[in-house]
Amino acid sequence: MNDLHDEVIISAIEKNLFEFYKLTGKSKFVKFIETNNYSYVKTNPNAWPNFIFDIKNITDDCSKLTDEIVTEIIENKAPPFLIYKYDNSINTFEHLLANGNIRPIIQWAGMACRYDKFNELKQNEELQIEIINNEQQLIDWINIINNEILQNKKINRKIFNELILNKKTNLFIGYYKNIPVCTSLAFEENNTGGLYLIATNSNYRNKGFGTQITYATIKYLLSKNNKLIVLQATKSGKKIYSNLGFKEYCKFNIAWMLGK
Repeated sequence: MNDLHDEVIISAIEKNLFEFYKLTGKSKFVKFIETNNYSYVKTNPNAWPNFIFDIKNITDDCSKLTDEIVTEIIENKAPPFLIYKYDNSINTFEHLLANGNIRPIIQWAGMACRYDKFNELKQNEELQIEIINNEQQLIDWINIINNEILQNKKINRKIFNELILNKKTNLFIGYYKNIPVCTSLAFEENNTGGLYLIATNSNYRNKGFGTQITYATIKYLLSKNNKLIVLQATKSGKKIYSNLGFKEYCKFNIAWMLGK
């Protein structure tokens, strides 16, 4: 990865995201389906993960693809949420989805930082950051994720009991005065480190804890010889990641079938 040009980085951002979802789909508590046109992970309604992703063959003539997706969702075979890389070339795809009552509801920025562009940060010694290795830490971690990110959805703890044991993933939790205040997840794939599920307890925001745990997770991933660090940022998170050396390379849309 010495000469990373934009297209290679964009591909790495997309691949890391989709490989992470595929990894969650290997859990015995999740249904994972992979077709020629797309993949999806599905668990209980109002739970996480539930996504159609890695959608292929998005062209100007993709009516069969969108008809298949709409039908699968209506028949409750596939989940009602889609995640896909967005640019102007897929306007026809989004128009056809809209005819099936599937519309974008959120947009993420696909961001990346090369190992040689990472900005060092002074660490806050009051925040104790740990890699999760016991049940109580996992309960604390999941409570923050449920309350701050998923809201109406819930994580199945059994899925993450499995992920803790997977050598590709590590879960991090930050404690301030013994109170769990922030979370992150590191996923490694093909010399690329992915950051996921970064959250801060709403009662402890604006204290730099989210930045601190992100920084610690990046440092861990770089220590494992990952040459590129990638993530998907909300609008509010982009500034934090930019300050650490991240640059936006692409966008992802999250679409939902209305009423499902």
